[in-house]
Amino acid sequence: MTPYIRELLTYIIVFQGLILIVLLSKRKSNYKANLFLASYLIILIILITWKTFRSESLVQSFPYLFYAPYTLWFIIHPIQYLYVKSLLEKSLKFSPKLCLHLIPFGIGFIMSSSYIFMDLENKLTIINNNSIVLVDQNFDFINALFSLSVGFFYAIGSYLLLLKYDLKILSKYSNIESINLKWLNTLVIFLILANALSIVAEFLYFYKIEKFDYLYDISFYAFIVLVYVISYKMISQPQIFTRINLSETTDNTSESIASFNIRYTKSKLQDHVLSQYLEQLQRYMIEEKPYLDCDLNIDQVSKAIDVSKHHLSQVLNIGLNKNFYTFVNEYRVKTTIELLKKGMHKEYSMYGIALESGFNSKASFNRIFKSITKKTPSQYLDLISKNK
Repeated sequence: MTPYIRELLTYIIVFQGLILIVLLSKRKSNYKANLFLASYLIILIILITWKTFRSESLVQSFPYLFYAPYTLWFIIHPIQYLYVKSLLEKSLKFSPKLCLHLIPFGIGFIMSSSYIFMDLENKLTIINNNSIVLVDQNFDFINALFSLSVGFFYAIGSYLLLLKYDLKILSKYSNIESINLKWLNTLVIFLILANALSIVAEFLYFYKIEKFDYLYDISFYAFIVLVYVISYKMISQPQIFTRINLSETTDNTSESIASFNIRYTKSKLQDHVLSQYLEQLQRYMIEEKPYLDCDLNIDQVSKAIDVSKHHLSQVLNIGLNKNFYTFVNEYRVKTTIELLKKGMHKEYSMYGIALESGFNSKASFNRIFKSITKKTPSQYLDLISKNK
């Protein structure tokens, strides 16, 4: 990547990032999550800007800024984790306990002090040679390894939080399009790879393996993509940045599958009671067809059949080995198949039939239909036509 292109992209990403920060500051709700995200973007802008524009004149003017911005790598990962945590857990409060996440930054700052307080002459030499001179090879290796470990530790923590969140929403909602955070899960994995590439690039650069210089460009582009993904999601899924109405869903988000089993063991329904509730649930689904409401959730069903949510979850998980999401959408798919067999496709589009069956988007309809029947709606229609 030429210096001109890198500078141009830096200007673009800084401008884009600042716009995002301003927009986030105007969001009245979901304040904590937006504050962490804005902090993350600010640090990202600082790191990318310094990487692009560091120069001899800048170091002469601000000598202690020579390496100090790079210590921010030790805090950007905890902030990313706290953003995910605050997004999923409304009960998260600012407390002294959160200051423990500053420990990696403190350690990183101490470890990097050899660079930060290096004499000005050596700093200028490094800038002029556009290289990194290590104070001690073994020490610097430990420094880089620690940075990578911090990134992986917090990324894995974020991944586990999101995994548990997925289990929660699938157990409570029949439509998860507006609250699905798989994009954020993918982004966490993406950040792991970007961080790894950055570390690898630093090592290869140190050992003068110039043919791998393109790794710098890959990691640079990765952070540009990151800002644009956040921008896109702010437009396509704005409730994430304003208010996620998941008070029930996010309670005890850290609860694992094993704890569910333990809880059910302690308060397990007797077989005859479970069978009674299951029959009651199935009769309600067939007679009342509540699944035609695209926003149906477990709270509504629980109230309708006068069975607690806890017991209803047991009926589904133990009695049927299904979550609420799968249970409801199977009824919707069955309804779609019945309508196709009646020839409704001659009067309505496939999307129109999906809406009549309780789905609220074409994408979710196609995905769910194929996951249950192992065929696309069009393939299933062809099969029906051949069997007539």
